[in-house]
Amino acid sequence: MNANKPDLKSSPGPETNSAPKTICIVQMTRIGDVLQTLQAAQMLKLQHPGVRLILVARQQFAEPLEFILDKTFDRCFYINLKTLMPDKNTSIETAQQAVKNFTGSLKLEHIQVTVNLSFSKSSAYLTSLIPSTHKLGLYYDNLNNLKITDKWSQFIYSNVMGGPLNPFSLIDIYKCMLGVSDIPEINQQQKKKTNTIVIHPFASIAKKCWKANKWSEVLYQLLKNLNKITITIVGTKKEGEDIVKILNSPLLSRYSERINNLCGKTSIKDLFSIMDSADLFVGHDSMVGHIASLTNTKSITISLGTVRPHETTPYGRDNFNITPTTKCFPCFPDDNCDYHQCHSDIPYQVVYTAVRQFILEGTITKSYLEENNSCFLLNSVNVFASKLTSSGHFQLHEILEHNKTTNGIFILFYRICWQYLFNSIEEPQSFPALSNNTHQQMLHYINGLQYLFELCNFGQKYSRYILEEVSSKIPRLEKIKEYSNKIDEIDELQKLIKHTYPHLSPIIDYLTVQKGNLNGINIIELAEGSFTLYNEASNLISIIHELLEKTVAEHKIKNKISSINNEFNSNR
Repeated sequence: MNANKPDLKSSPGPETNSAPKTICIVQMTRIGDVLQTLQAAQMLKLQHPGVRLILVARQQFAEPLEFILDKTFDRCFYINLKTLMPDKNTSIETAQQAVKNFTGSLKLEHIQVTVNLSFSKSSAYLTSLIPSTHKLGLYYDNLNNLKITDKWSQFIYSNVMGGPLNPFSLIDIYKCMLGVSDIPEINQQQKKKTNTIVIHPFASIAKKCWKANKWSEVLYQLLKNLNKITITIVGTKKEGEDIVKILNSPLLSRYSERINNLCGKTSIKDLFSIMDSADLFVGHDSMVGHIASLTNTKSITISLGTVRPHETTPYGRDNFNITPTTKCFPCFPDDNCDYHQCHSDIPYQVVYTAVRQFILEGTITKSYLEENNSCFLLNSVNVFASKLTSSGHFQLHEILEHNKTTNGIFILFYRICWQYLFNSIEEPQSFPALSNNTHQQMLHYINGLQYLFELCNFGQKYSRYILEEVSSKIPRLEKIKEYSNKIDEIDELQKLIKHTYPHLSPIIDYLTVQKGNLNGINIIELAEGSFTLYNEASNLISIIHELLEKTVAEHKIKNKISSINNEFNSNR
């Protein structure tokens, strides 16, 4: 957005009673997030072709994508933050006028709904300034209170931003916030085979990408053993300086004619053309993977560091993700790590084998990985394949079928529960296999769920006591205060449970965010809302508890059968 005049691309929409409904989407984060937002918006347009879509995004991240954003969004408003941040060259008055120009231009669009898909305070303030009838996502109300009123936004704020147990793709979360229900899978045209692999061996931070030597080994093995393929390497100009470390390996000297180094030589628009003519994309978590998804190019992602594969794996069927089994994966951006163990735990041999099978057979299977890698190499990785469920939602399933970790088990269970709670969808899932260690963990968490369930029952009880006291002929203020204090004590006890049972954090954090956004202007409405929340949390806890008990029971049955078989075989 310019200081004097917003950078707008088309004339304002007409103000008529028959005008289509207008939705404004705010996405202030990076290019990858804009691409994921675009994919959710495409699904909305597919289901509701008459709706008008407006995008508000940062100029540096959205303008390079204008050629593809224009196909889905009716208008785009680009914001240049430099014009909004007063400095020695920009006065406060100039910045204020720029904001007025911006909001004035948006007012002409007659927006019904504003949806904030970037959960930061700055985007919340921006959303608050946009004139619209309804708002979703993070925003500030007229009293400058931070508000999150819809369930999916509360889920993002409590689960996606709070820990690694979110089971959903961000695109699915965005489309649910936008009200996109089940849509049929789009039939993609079969691509012509070109024997070209596009590789982007970089990421936004060092935690998320391999060192050069591992990429050199993968390239060498592919070029040596697949003599028909060519490899195209893409990246920014800055990344072009790092690619030298990979390509200067003596291993690759005899294959240089089959490596096309385009680092720093292409625009984002060029990347779409390059990807469109490729058989496969291989790289770390980055916006290039989402470009592959938009061009129907299959991908193999190597996830390291802070990457959460369930959230950011390129959207679509039959994409693959290789992750380490390192206990600290995924970490947080501010976690200190002197030695990136997760980088070492993904062997280049496994990545090479996966890419090789995909090029030869168009898929990756457990049997092929096991035939071509030792168990020592495979034990340190998980290999996921993506699918679209019958409800049209993205999901990763494990190819190697290791015993699930505690994280993996709770991700599966939370997926079942959140889908049922938010979308009234029942997704059939298999019982996860338990190791002896995870079996003990599940028994531990069954106790934690029982404690949490009891606290929620107390929360319902004291909420009901408040309602009964207020409804009495002579309400006693001291009793209402006593019951309110009891509810505060329950909240404090929940924090202790969260500390002792960290995998229950998604439930506790979600309940906390919900309580902070209760609708009501008096004590009766607030108490009614509190009662409803505790009741909903109790139901959620009951589902998780039942799933854990059945999983533990299934584990015991399998162990008993295995023990009987072993005893029978030993007596033969």
